[in-house]
Formats: sequence, structure tokens, C-alpha cells
Amino acid sequence: MTPVGQGPVAWKARGGRPQWSEEFLREAYASATSTQIAKRLDCTASTVLAALRFYGIPVRNCGPFRADPIANFWRFVDRSGGEAACWWWRGAPRSARNGHRYGRYTTRGKVYRAHVYAFTVMNGPVPTGLFVCHTCDQPRCVNPAHLRAETPSWNTRDAIAKGRRVSARGEQAVSAKLTSAQVREIWFAILRQGASFSELARAYGVSIGAIQNIRERRSYRDATAGLPPIPPLPPVHPRSRRATRSAA
Repeated sequence: MTPVGQGPVAWKARGGRPQWSEEFLREAYASATSTQIAKRLDCTASTVLAALRFYGIPVRNCGPFRADPIANFWRFVDRSGGEAACWWWRGAPRSARNGHRYGRYTTRGKVYRAHVYAFTVMNGPVPTGLFVCHTCDQPRCVNPAHLRAETPSWNTRDAIAKGRRVSARGEQAVSAKLTSAQVREIWFAILRQGASFSELARAYGVSIGAIQNIRERRSYRDATAGLPPIPPLPPVHPRSRRATRSAA
């Protein structure tokens, strides 16, 4: 924490000049980093950098890798397994929101997913509408040989085919409002008793469209599999109410 009287705000109260002299900073910065100087002065590194810029002292970068972000990126990659193996990202994780699964690489003020950056380094920009997907199913892998640009639908199909994502159906779906037993009750109520859609919708707390989808087997098909078929609805008269009024 910057002590009182040493931060940039305090400089304005003194006419806009740092507390330390230019000669002192030049001599200290010649043999130490801004972080090391900040520890000696009991302030923050940003305060030291602001003072250096005030006097026009050139600020060094953080090392040879800052000028080459690609070389800096590969410093955080474990490629000990060989060309065909997964190359593990050893840098920062993406975020807690996705369980720290993907790597994060920050360079020149921009934040990238590590595997996306690896793909762009070897293959160029990601085409519009596509996403970088893993063929090895390892989110921390950045081996370009294990990455490909595909659509989200391809990625979903690949996950289902490999058993990484189970498609919830029927009462297992998150949006399901009826159990399989209730669906069968509705089915037989329509089949044997001729119950109307509106009556069933009120009784089970769903919409009329939901009842119709069950009848047409557009939803809950697993629950109605093997049940006796319901006869088709009678055809709707082609003439609408408006046409009937106009004809009258």
C-alpha cells in the first residue's frame, strides 16, 4: 500500500512532482526492477512506474518474452509427452464459472482461451461462426493437432456420441412438468373417456399445447411407447368463421 504523501494524488498537492528525485530513481532503476524499488520505498510498483514516466525515464519491459507473445505462450505449455500427446496448459485457468477447465492467456491487454490462442498461432484466425473444439476432450490441452474449428452443433453431436453429454428426455428433462405416470393417465383419458384438451390442461396445470403434443407424440414419446394409438382428430372444416359470416 502506498504511504500517505507518496502516491500520484499527493503529487498534485505538491505541484505535480513525485517525492523522489530524478537522480535517485535513475540510479535505483539501473540495478533493480520497479517491484524491488517499491519494496524498498514501501509503496506500490505502479507508483514507481508513474514516477519514472513523470521524469521521462524509459520503462523496461518485463523480459525478452514480452516482445514475443507467442514464445511467451509456449513457456506455459508442457509438451513432455511428445507430438501426439496432449500438451497441457500450466498457466492461469480461465474462470471459476467453468470449473477452471480451460486455460487463460493474457497478452497485450487481451485475454484469450489458451487453446484458442494455440489454434490461431498455427492456423490463423478462427472462421466466423465456428468455435475451436477439442478432439481429445481435454479442456486444458493446447496441442494444435488436437484442435479443430467446428460449429456448436458438431461439438454437441460429438459430445453425445462419446457419452460426455446425455440428452435428457421425458420427465428427466429440466423443463418437464409431468411424470411418465401422469402422461399415461392423460393418454388413456383421451383414448377412453374423450376428455377435452382444456379440461386436461387445467387438471394437470399445463397448457393446451402441451396436451396436444402428448397426443401427437411430439413430447414424452418414451412414456407413451407401446400404448394403444389414439384415433386421429376429425378434419377441420376449411371454411373459417369469418368466411361463414361473409357468406351469410
